[in-house]
Amino acid sequence: SLLKVIKKMNQTLHGNDPTYFRIPSERQAVSDILFLYGMSLPEGMSLNNMVSLTNRYLRLRVTWGIEDSSGGIFHSNEFIAKAKEIGLNASLGGKQPIYFFMNRMVVSTFFRSMAMAIILVSFLMLIVFKDLKLAMLAMLPNMIPLSFGVAVLKLAGQYLDIGTAISSTVCLGIAVDDTIHFIANYKRSRTLGNSSYEAIKSTYKGTGKALILTTLVLVLGFGSFALGNFVPNQFFGLLCMVMLTMALVTDLLFLPAILLRAYKK
Repeated sequence: SLLKVIKKMNQTLHGNDPTYFRIPSERQAVSDILFLYGMSLPEGMSLNNMVSLTNRYLRLRVTWGIEDSSGGIFHSNEFIAKAKEIGLNASLGGKQPIYFFMNRMVVSTFFRSMAMAIILVSFLMLIVFKDLKLAMLAMLPNMIPLSFGVAVLKLAGQYLDIGTAISSTVCLGIAVDDTIHFIANYKRSRTLGNSSYEAIKSTYKGTGKALILTTLVLVLGFGSFALGNFVPNQFFGLLCMVMLTMALVTDLLFLPAILLRAYKK
């Protein structure tokens, strides 16, 4: 900020004495330093990026290592509160505050949207399958891949942001699609008079192979993002790979297990 310029000028005017690397206590001395510095500025060394033309507004550039939105918003509010405490009217600017506040809105909207999506998908499954127990059981395998995605984020030390939120919504849609295919073929086989075991066995032969092939294609496609240099895309691809793989595992192992358990008769 401009404060470093004033301190350095004050030191220079006092024979480079290190003890004078500070803000003068007299307001007139500060004014004289700014006037002197402004009179002798070389070309391209204007103070307009640090102070307004009327010298009424000062710009401070803050650098920090904070990456999460909650910490950024908390400390930004601390700056504003401290400024009011000492009688200054401060405001935030730059890309980081915009990103922090936008990211908080994205994350809060993400949780509301996911909750709404899960409720609506369960309701639609109830309408399609006309079986409340089957509709509720069908949503369980779709929640496990999302949980694994959150675990990967935690282990990697990453935060929930726009990119990772999008990957969760994409994978939820694909996982639900696979589950519907599996259950639809299972229910069709049951209506033909087959037992749960025989229905799952026939579903493995048809739908199971299709799920494996489509998941393989999707994992390879989304996995290509992880090979890039853009970090948000890397985590998007990594999360999609993990969640889609887990979606396949739960559809082929966990879903048949709960169907056999729920309809063992």
